[in-house]
Amino acid sequence: MEKMDDAGSSAFASLRTQIQLFAYVHLSQRRGWKAFHQDKWQKEIDIERLLTLAEANVGLWDVISSPDDSTSTALGRVGRNLAEYFKRSVAAFIYADTVIPQLSWAPIVAFCDQLRPTDTVITFNWDTLVERVLEALRRPFVLSRESSKRISVLKLHGSIDWISGKPPNKKAAALTTPVNRHIARVNNYPQFNDAAGDWFVPYLVPPTAYKRYEPGILGLWKVANSALFNASQVIIVGYSMPVTDWTSVSLLRLPFRPEIRDGTGKRPCKKELIVINPAQEVAERFRAIVSPSCAWVAKRTEHVEWGSLRADATSVLR
Repeated sequence: MEKMDDAGSSAFASLRTQIQLFAYVHLSQRRGWKAFHQDKWQKEIDIERLLTLAEANVGLWDVISSPDDSTSTALGRVGRNLAEYFKRSVAAFIYADTVIPQLSWAPIVAFCDQLRPTDTVITFNWDTLVERVLEALRRPFVLSRESSKRISVLKLHGSIDWISGKPPNKKAAALTTPVNRHIARVNNYPQFNDAAGDWFVPYLVPPTAYKRYEPGILGLWKVANSALFNASQVIIVGYSMPVTDWTSVSLLRLPFRPEIRDGTGKRPCKKELIVINPAQEVAERFRAIVSPSCAWVAKRTEHVEWGSLRADATSVLR
């Protein structure tokens, strides 16, 4: 990993401070103030659990806190702001770490180079590497719909260069391009950040257990669902499909269900599923949950030869 610039380091430090404060207050209530200082409790901090806790309980803390209850007040205040801090800080961190092209991007370049205009890329990542590589390769793409002439890139958890709502001034607005009715893409991240100031909160779906999808993102999920139903081949790259990610599991599973496809359950699904992952348990999970005919490429993404992908795929899982 390349060294971050000062902005990225500062943002990451700010996020870490907020997480530590939130965890400190929460865990101290449960374990006692002294217990949190022990390494074993600090090692338990999990960003998904913390953000889930903040989202689920912030309203409760507002109700039960009293003017003299400094603990609940601090917990509610930090919990309310944690998602916003997370979005801003992670976006700054990712941008600082990916602003300069690196040799480690080679697998992404190889992946993008073999895409056809009718292909759809569905991703849960927040970074902009696929878009930037496609632009460098001069491969036209769209971000909000299926297309027969351009590659579709559907970012179902948002992006570090997306915003929702009207920018605060004309200078900031001039640096954006619409994605759909609810979302716009920032054309120049540092310039927009300077122009928009504190208003700029990237449009990301935080990693909580119960994810909330606003209209701008829900529209993209509908497009992704249509693309998966219409696809003859689905290739899964680097996604392990955790069973608790229910929305994503349903998105992938339903297009392979014969009874969903034709309403009778009698017509077998001929859609091809290929999972690229070195871990066999991941391929087995896809076979059990999505499709029993799942083919498996037991390689890391950077070792995949896209031209011989079908030959590398094996369906030996039994």
